[in-house]
Amino acid sequence: MHPAQAASPVLVWDVLTAYQRTCALYAAIELNLFGAVGAGAADAATLAQICGASERGTRILCDYLTILGLLEKKEGVYSHSPTSAAFLDPSSPACLASASQFIAGPSMYEPYLRLTEAVRHGRTVLPGEGSVEPNNPIWVEFARGMAPMMAPLAGPLASLVLQGRTGPVRVLDIAAG
Repeated sequence: MHPAQAASPVLVWDVLTAYQRTCALYAAIELNLFGAVGAGAADAATLAQICGASERGTRILCDYLTILGLLEKKEGVYSHSPTSAAFLDPSSPACLASASQFIAGPSMYEPYLRLTEAVRHGRTVLPGEGSVEPNNPIWVEFARGMAPMMAPLAGPLASLVLQGRTGPVRVLDIAAG
């Protein structure tokens, strides 16, 4: 520890509760809450009706997302923050919501619930070789989920790589990277 640093439980607390933020964001995406907010600022009752959820649950979720900075609230009406407008509203070309299905979905999340077991045994707790099993369909889900995040980079990267080249080009894709 650096001599000037004092011990604090903040880091421990932040790590222990990080899953709450993930789960709240995942729920909002599954409910299409950001799409509903993007259709027009609204109160919890209206958003609940659009999302097919309870008013109380929607209000609590929206208030939590407001605390996190993913929504804004003024006089009981919720609207997008700059971040949610750009990256979570399905109408935005930069929307990353589809990545949540892979990153925070059950196929990635559930093995972490058994991490102690994996560490004890030194191998995955998933059947076979887990996520690296040949032809595992999880990687199709990954490609679909991550496409919106990578698509804006594909054109400029291809232009850079192909600059000054003519004719066929051979490409080696290592680990879908």
